[in-house]
Amino acid sequence: MFFLRFTRFHSHSPYVLDPNSAESLKGAYFTFSYPTNKDKKAQAKNKKLYVLVHGLNDGVDVTTWMRTAKNKLLDVDRESNVVLIDWSRGASVNLLNDLRFASVRIVGQQTVQLIKGLEFLYPETFSGENVHIIAHSFGTFAADVVGRNVQGLGRITGLDPAGGVTNIAQMPASQRLDPSDAKFVDVIHTGMSGSKG
Repeated sequence: MFFLRFTRFHSHSPYVLDPNSAESLKGAYFTFSYPTNKDKKAQAKNKKLYVLVHGLNDGVDVTTWMRTAKNKLLDVDRESNVVLIDWSRGASVNLLNDLRFASVRIVGQQTVQLIKGLEFLYPETFSGENVHIIAHSFGTFAADVVGRNVQGLGRITGLDPAGGVTNIAQMPASQRLDPSDAKFVDVIHTGMSGSKG
């Protein structure tokens, strides 16, 4: 599993993060605030952290959606930090369903470690409120883990949650994405058939 951090200054060469290492998080030189006007006397505005999580049989280098989304986010929100999570080994459709669920939950737990580590290192300028998780299909199960473990998480966007993989409607809310997982949760269903999970 890889956590790849991008900024507008490093949009093509990511910094590989270890969410369990304070040294790794410090070494990434995160900045989470910037002055809101040119004379730098106005109160600082907090920067966003976007975290993108793919679904089954996918990865950062498998399809283009994650890199395209990262580039668009950095174009629109130039001061943001974007982290792409590549868990492609655990996202293989060749694994048993139980192993895929275990893998995606580990992705969620590691993302919680990342956010809590950043909150600890940057208490003045960073909080879960500034985080926007964007998860596709099976990756929404990782977003659920983050939402249940990070108080005040800002936003989760679920892209085609994994209804084709398992019957989400019959799962308890504690095991799937639901409105209580963040301050704002939105879900986009494209209705595309044959898309990767």
